[in-house]
Amino acid sequence: MRLSYAISEWVDLGEVYPPARSALESVRDAKAELLTQGTYDVNLFHDVASINRALGHVDRTNNLFKSIADADRGVAAKCFHIALESLVRMKEFELARSFMSDPRKEIDHFAMPLKFAPQQTQSVSPEMMQETFVRIYVKKVNLLLQIFTGMGDEEASNQLRHYAVECVTNAQLRDEVTERLYSSPPSTRRIQ
Repeated sequence: MRLSYAISEWVDLGEVYPPARSALESVRDAKAELLTQGTYDVNLFHDVASINRALGHVDRTNNLFKSIADADRGVAAKCFHIALESLVRMKEFELARSFMSDPRKEIDHFAMPLKFAPQQTQSVSPEMMQETFVRIYVKKVNLLLQIFTGMGDEEASNQLRHYAVECVTNAQLRDEVTERLYSSPPSTRRIQ
């Protein structure tokens, strides 16, 4: 979270001071170059993807992931969750699907924070925590649903949506997840 916030500040600064944006792009390009040269580090990929997201360059993350996948699928598998949103946005549904052996296990993984969310924190109310966990869960599940919808498998998408609701054991949270997952079907439009 901290890195994303810092990147956002650099992007904002770049709006009024273009050399800041150029510096951020240079950092991104240097890290991307290391990755394309075979320095496979998930943290490097995360940094590049975060900068690309902040700059609106999801296509670059997509292309970098595809390059890594072509060179070493094992490394790409470690970067998959970081690249997932860019793959969906660029309609790389088949490639994304190839990195999911079991979509239900993905959903189980996404649901973990909802099951074990702390009820009390010092700085954030439990309601805010739950809202955040629900929002993140729905976003991640929708990415998976978009993959199946984009591949033309509406039945699998619907089954996974139903499974995602079943995974939420708290009745109140389940109602919120149900409302969000069923109120707007997953989109497969390309977002820039």
